[in-house]
Amino acid sequence: MPSTLALGCASLLVAAVLVPAAAGLTTPSSVPTFAPPVDLPDAEGFGEPSIAAAPDGTLYIVAPGTATWRSDNAGASWTRQANTLGNGGDSDVGVDLDGLVYGSDLSNRAPVSVSTNRAATYTYVTATVPGGNLDREWISVAGHGDVYATVRDGNALVFSASHDAAHTFSSPVTVVENGGWPGNILAASPLDLYIPYSSGGMKLAVSHDAGVTWTLRDVADIAGADCLFPAVARDAAGTLYAVWCELGGVAYPSTGKAKVFVTASADDGATWSTPVLLSDDADYNTYPWVTAGSAGRVMVAWYEGIPRLPDPLPMRDAGLAFLVDWHVEVAWSTTADQAIPGWQREAATGVSHSGPIAHELGGLLDFFEITEQPGGNLAIAYVTGGDLVPADLLSLGNGLGSVGSLAAVVQTGGPNLRAG
Repeated sequence: MPSTLALGCASLLVAAVLVPAAAGLTTPSSVPTFAPPVDLPDAEGFGEPSIAAAPDGTLYIVAPGTATWRSDNAGASWTRQANTLGNGGDSDVGVDLDGLVYGSDLSNRAPVSVSTNRAATYTYVTATVPGGNLDREWISVAGHGDVYATVRDGNALVFSASHDAAHTFSSPVTVVENGGWPGNILAASPLDLYIPYSSGGMKLAVSHDAGVTWTLRDVADIAGADCLFPAVARDAAGTLYAVWCELGGVAYPSTGKAKVFVTASADDGATWSTPVLLSDDADYNTYPWVTAGSAGRVMVAWYEGIPRLPDPLPMRDAGLAFLVDWHVEVAWSTTADQAIPGWQREAATGVSHSGPIAHELGGLLDFFEITEQPGGNLAIAYVTGGDLVPADLLSLGNGLGSVGSLAAVVQTGGPNLRAG
């Protein structure tokens, strides 16, 4: 059930959620509606899905283990397609204006595999870096065969580019020596690139020459510790939106509350608005993602966990959520670019997982993504199942709950990223 958001205050339960303007709370006339979630076939044991939409509306999901799924009917059903040609590890997916599908993997030099037939097969694969202490790669695609790749090498944020549909990549360059845990790379155009990262606060790397040179921007301070991953989006008018999760404490296990924030910049990241708290302060929150459409129209999704019993302690770390039921929560705004933005919030799914989302302790694999479909409706790929059972408590630290499966949910009506 939707609930009302307030700036820095406890939430109030009403028909829908809203970050208030100075005049007070108002009730929206309509909310996004979502179809029942669809389980992906042959997806048991997979996690950490990435999702992308092709110009013709075809949806693609990839997940570590090199698997690909495709939907030809706006997410109503899915079919398992070819495996990428990489060797697994983290993954990401993108589609260019010609419909070529790019699936990235982490292992063996963060390679990118390319399909010219809608993921029925992958034709070739190209490494993006020569090797190193690699973790969490991302790709973004723009135009006709412009592919941009990042990877975390030790603590460094490393970037490389291809302008020939991933046949070749440029020599990798270090954008930031200590980039913490970088989020997604956003190719807003073949020239305009953005990478959020955390290093003593939320930061943003900006390039307007396809990654040849970079400018580093401060986004926001973090009161405690960031919890993976930051993300960035840009709307049609050029306003940037950054989202992140932060814990109230800096040690693990954290005794602080995990909160999801969003902020906006109308000057290419030089200055940012006061961060808005999107999440419910009483619940567990982690792994936000953001996408933007027309001016001021933005959607953010994250995993929100609701405790089964009252919790007297302010412990909201996802890895400690033993008696917690999780679902996908979505916040949306049609005025996110305004001085006083209005934000509303509702659940997009029912309970998808019970127990820890154990990014520190093992168990259910963590992040998920959202994307815009043609016309502005949202599509979400996420993890379901892998619930904690009592016997798991005997193996604390060796994996809490089995890895689950994958599901997708799509928006069917109401205000979206383009209209409504």
